[in-house]
Amino acid sequence: MSLRWAILGSGSEANSYFFQDDEESLVIDNGFPLKTFNKRAHKAGLDPKRVKTVFLTHTHGDHIRGMENLVQATGALLVHRYGLKLASVFRHLKETSLLPVETQTSYQVGSVNFYPFDLSHDAPLSTGYHFKIGETRFTLITDTGATDDTMLRVAARSEVLFLEANYCPTMLAEGPYPEVLRQRVAGPKGHLSNHQSVAFLNALSDLKTSRTGAQNLQQVYLVHLSENNNTPARLKEVIDSECRWPGTIRICHRNELVKGDFPVSIR
Repeated sequence: MSLRWAILGSGSEANSYFFQDDEESLVIDNGFPLKTFNKRAHKAGLDPKRVKTVFLTHTHGDHIRGMENLVQATGALLVHRYGLKLASVFRHLKETSLLPVETQTSYQVGSVNFYPFDLSHDAPLSTGYHFKIGETRFTLITDTGATDDTMLRVAARSEVLFLEANYCPTMLAEGPYPEVLRQRVAGPKGHLSNHQSVAFLNALSDLKTSRTGAQNLQQVYLVHLSENNNTPARLKEVIDSECRWPGTIRICHRNELVKGDFPVSIR
């Protein structure tokens, strides 16, 4: 079975993640216009016409701006949190194209198994996802101001982790944001700082020394770097000085197209 994926882009501008194997193609979020999404997918060697399922993490524009057009163009099923009011953001989607789900519950769509879990963010019912596609497990944790034991548990079971490293506290404090926005970014319903992300990886490293630890995790992609409050160089400084996790880490630049496949490899 051939399994490939791509981060079509992450950061303040637009976010989207695309996974494809011989049977299934799925997308998590899409903040890109449909034309841009298609162009980036083709550049990554992925086929937008094969998308069967689209997963929604939360309703901020950089994650959903192009989602309705993508669902309509592909006829995909849109997975979202039960109770989320979608009428104000998606005007033309039919109810038959929607699949509401609860957190802390396992689901299967086609050959894909997935487990939604709560994020701590200032958008209603923000949701992370843990997937099993074939024999490979992935976890996506972005747009959360705090982590918890559930996130640690699903990340430890994964081969690949996509983890937010949104801001450098020094850059945020000295940058152009007004105080109320600084507090929002750094708050418990905001985003993860570089130090928080590395602390999460260190917690995974500590698990790895135990009998039931994070033995599967092979690769971490650090994503969703802020345009104004972070740089890859600042993040690398924290990794070099603080990180104990021994696996492969890829820092994804803002809006960068990053390709992956299994067995996992760095490009």
